[in-house]
Amino acid sequence: MKEIELGVELELECEGNRFAIPEAVKNSKLVQDVGYDCSLDNGREIRFRHPTLKGWKNQEIESILKALEKNGFKQAKTAGMHIHVSGPKAEQVARRAKLHLDDVQIVLLPISARNNHNGLWFTGNNAVHDQFDTFGTVEFRVWESTTNTKIFKDRLLVAKAFYRFLLKDDPITDFFKKMPKYAKAAYLRLLNDKNNPHLYGMPVADVLKQMA
Repeated sequence: MKEIELGVELELECEGNRFAIPEAVKNSKLVQDVGYDCSLDNGREIRFRHPTLKGWKNQEIESILKALEKNGFKQAKTAGMHIHVSGPKAEQVARRAKLHLDDVQIVLLPISARNNHNGLWFTGNNAVHDQFDTFGTVEFRVWESTTNTKIFKDRLLVAKAFYRFLLKDDPITDFFKKMPKYAKAAYLRLLNDKNNPHLYGMPVADVLKQMA
């Protein structure tokens, strides 16, 4: 079976010179290129490659994110972290996710760090995109941007497990009870991390009941 690969588009605003891209970003094998996004006022979009989870080394992620922070790049309300997932039966996964968007959002919005005051462009039909023509991936767009290495990595862990779960016929919200241990641990860390605030979606107490 094809291994699951994970890519990221990380949108960040900049308090300084957005053209001053750190050498740690330019020289990283994880980074494909640096571009722009219309949702940003004075920022850049860091486009990462699509390795398997093993290719996402914490030390390299931290080196990139710390360098960006030092150059004035930061998360912002209109900036997102879009996770692209490729793997077996990608078109089937995309169709299923888009057919059951309400359930996808029940699972992911509590750990998205988004809120409904930012507008709902990250929910509904915008929550999941199929990017087969460009990347051959399913794109999950629910997360707010981050420069926190642990949050960044935990989102990748949840995205991988959720994609794998979508290959099954189980009700999507059963993911709460059936996610593997590594994903459950990551989900709980995200749910309880003050730097990944719970701003939208199911109340935390209800999420914990679902996971029990």
